[in-house]
Amino acid sequence: MKLFLSVALYLSCYTFTTIMASRVGGISDGEKQSNEDVQNMLDSLSSDIKTAAFEAYSGSNGDTPQGLQDHLKAANITPLGHKTQVVAGVNYFVRTKIGDYIFHVRIYRDLQRNASLTKVIGPKKESDPIEYF
Repeated sequence: MKLFLSVALYLSCYTFTTIMASRVGGISDGEKQSNEDVQNMLDSLSSDIKTAAFEAYSGSNGDTPQGLQDHLKAANITPLGHKTQVVAGVNYFVRTKIGDYIFHVRIYRDLQRNASLTKVIGPKKESDPIEYF
């Protein structure tokens, strides 16, 4: 009986700790490897992401490289890692490589699994941590 109670207490503490670690409403602590689901969201929003990436780059320092818009339009979007935030749906904060540039992209997916672009920031370094934006 003591062993059963000890195991039950351990499991309830583990469950509580796991729930607290994911912090509903807060951005996840650890960066996750991006998967096919994240890639599919990026692909479905590709045109919007590329337009927003160009605008983010142009607004970042006012010195936009010649041909950047064409470069971004022709480039593939590759997810390098992501974090999530549980809200009334899920916000995905994704480090992406678009051509030769790194951008952080926030995508909101509602409870019906419809994805929409929220914001793009960058350019970034590949080593820049993913943070709330």
